[in-house]
Order: sequence, then C-alpha cells, then structure tokens
Amino acid sequence: MAANEEVKSGKDAGRLSRRKLIIFRLMALLIAFVLIVVVLECAARIYVYSVVRRGHLYRTDSRLGYSLLPDLSIRRRRSDGGLYTITTDSNGYRIASSEEGRQSDVWVPDASRKVLILGDSFAEALVNVEDRLDRVMTEKSPDWCVRMFGCAGWGPDQELLFGERFFGDLNRGDFLVLLTCDNDFADLLRHHHSGRAKPYFTRQGDELIEHPPEIGMREWLREKSYLAAFVILKTNPTRRDFSDEEIAESKELFIELIRSRTRPLSEKGVTIVVAHHIDWKVEGIEEVFARLEEFESIHCLAMDEQIGRHTPDNLNLLPCGHWNETGNETVADVLLSFLMELAGD
Repeated sequence: MAANEEVKSGKDAGRLSRRKLIIFRLMALLIAFVLIVVVLECAARIYVYSVVRRGHLYRTDSRLGYSLLPDLSIRRRRSDGGLYTITTDSNGYRIASSEEGRQSDVWVPDASRKVLILGDSFAEALVNVEDRLDRVMTEKSPDWCVRMFGCAGWGPDQELLFGERFFGDLNRGDFLVLLTCDNDFADLLRHHHSGRAKPYFTRQGDELIEHPPEIGMREWLREKSYLAAFVILKTNPTRRDFSDEEIAESKELFIELIRSRTRPLSEKGVTIVVAHHIDWKVEGIEEVFARLEEFESIHCLAMDEQIGRHTPDNLNLLPCGHWNETGNETVADVLLSFLMELAGD
C-alpha cells in the first residue's frame, strides 16, 4: 500500500513539475513576445519621427472620422525631401510657427469679405502655413479674410460637415470655396480611408442620408501605436476599385451633396465656388460641373490650365503631385482673380 502511495505521489509530483514547466515556457514566450513588440514599436517611432518625418497628425473624430490634432508642432518631410512645419492651435486649426501657443481668431472682424476654403490634402497643404494659398490670398487682398481648412484623405462629405461650423459666420457677399480633384468622387463611396472610419452619405429618393463613421478598436489601435498603424494599413488598404455604376452614382451624390448642404448659404447670398483640378482622370466630369452651374449661386472654376499636369518639369508641383510654394501662389492668383470678378471688385 505504501509503495503504491509513493508511486502515485511521484506521478503527481511529475505532473506538477510538467505543468510548472509548461507555464514557465508560456510565460517566457509571452514576455519575449511583449519585448519584441516593444522593440518594434520603438523602432517604428524612431523611423517615423527621425527618418521619414511622418509623425502622427490626426485624431479620431466622432463626426468627421478624423481631424488634425490640436496643439501640434511637428516637422514633416515631403516628397522632394524638403521639410515643413505643421503647427495647430487648441482647435486643431493650422497656424504659423510664430503663433504657437495662441488661440487663433478664425475671422478678422472688420474684413470686407470672408472666404472659407475647404478641401483635402491640398487644403491641409505640404508647405509652411505662411506659404499656403489662403495666407497668400490675404496678403494680396488685405481687406479680405481668407481661411482654409482640410485634411489629407477627406472627401467632400467630410469637408462640408466640417465647414458647417463656420456657415453661420458667412453672409451676403462672402464666399465658400470647395477645392475638388479627381479622387473626391471615389472618397464619397468609401466608408474607410487609410485605416480610419469616415462618414458617408447615401441617396434615398430625393433625400440624403448621413451615416456616421463606424469607429471601433481599429481606430483606437491605429492612433496609439505606429506598429499597429502599419499592420492596419497593410491589411485594410483604402478601397480603389469602383465600378462604372458606382462612379456614376458618386457623381449624382456629389451634385446633390453640394447643392443640399450649401442651400442655407445660397439663400442668404453667399456665393459657392467649386474650384476643380486634375479633371482628366474622371471621365465625363465636365457634365458634373455644368450641372452644378445650373444653380444660380454655384460657380465652377477649372484650374488645370494654370496649374498644369503632373510632369517632372512642372514648377507648381511636388514629385507627389501636391502644390509646392509656387503652386500655392499660382492657385491663390487664379482663385483670387475669379472671386474678385464675381464680387465685382
């Protein structure tokens, strides 16, 4: 009996020892995994901040999907290798580096006209804010107050949703300018962009239905970790394949979205200008702008002739196709001339 108890006790001890060994190995694997993740995250941050200069710019936004971070001061590298500074105030609005720490005033109280420009990465701009087209326009026409807002990847839906916070400030004789390029039509069809949820609209008869961004764990991880952001971007690429029927629907949505969301401005005498470029990439785009101009308060401005196409010898563009300092000045001249003609100044 005693011998049997000793054998059983030995077996129990052996099982306990094996369990401890398994637990030890699992703990060791877990610790090793955590250390690897920490090292990779540190390496990713060093690479992003010190090598490519592409640190975090955006925060999750329950209405817009995402927007520029507040109180930001960061140096970014662009496609020509040059560096530019992005500084924001407590609202996330871009300001000059010399204005850091100050709350920016959106409008100059005694301005004769207010111009609100909305757009995507072209409005966010890959230049210092002092060289951005809204600042250039204000310098050339100091009696006007020109303000521009935008984020890379925003579509017309997000731009108009953001701009609504300023619509009450615009009155008769003022302008709303929508910067529009080829990818705006695809953006209207997307529910996510660059691993971030975005709002979108659908048509239901004569009514537009707003769908809020479906923000979840993915957006939280993307915001907290560069390593997670890399994985999310690789596993959730921005959708780029759309059928002819979908693009046709996006054109109808584009027209109805602009018309319906700017109607309150039109009714009080604000002029809406759709300033478009890179038109050749969307078939039949001319008809879209022609139909928009059927509305009395909406005017369309084609800018491709002045800006030029994306070629190595185009002095207005960076290698990535965005406007450089010269490009911003060119667009400022074209846009200001058009607005002054409409205003009769």
